[in-house]
Amino acid sequence: MRKGAGLRDHAGRRIDFGRAAEDYERHRPGFPDSFFERLLDNGWMAEGRRALALGTGTGSLALGLSARGLEVTGLDLAPRLLEVARRAAEHRGLSAQFIEGRAEATGQPEAGFDLVSAGQCWWWFEARRPALRIRARPATEAHDPVMGAGGGNGPAGPRDPPGRGGGGA
Repeated sequence: MRKGAGLRDHAGRRIDFGRAAEDYERHRPGFPDSFFERLLDNGWMAEGRRALALGTGTGSLALGLSARGLEVTGLDLAPRLLEVARRAAEHRGLSAQFIEGRAEATGQPEAGFDLVSAGQCWWWFEARRPALRIRARPATEAHDPVMGAGGGNGPAGPRDPPGRGGGGA
């Protein structure tokens, strides 16, 4: 899918999440503290690390990472969602950066991030062009740099199959 082509649902209708940006911010719950505690416990998150939040929307995951000392870039297709995320960051005194772009072609430098994440958005990425073409810095045993955030199951490992822990890569 080309940038600007927009997302389509199963019936081919154009999807524009930005039309409901304020509703997303107001009514969609963010990630609980226990989610971020688990990331810390697993060694996936540490102050000063660089994180890329794909499909960031209103910035729920990105802002949570930024609040815990990470240098965060949030990436999304919808400019109106990004505006909501920027306002939320400013309101909370956080320095997260939010840019427009596609998960499949981020325009970000390879190995430019310690953590690449996606919360509640994996199914919108093009299956044949993996969201993870942006490579995180090489993993160590204690630091696995790519993770998916799943529904009620909390963080998923980077290679968990869909439906097991949240559908990581």
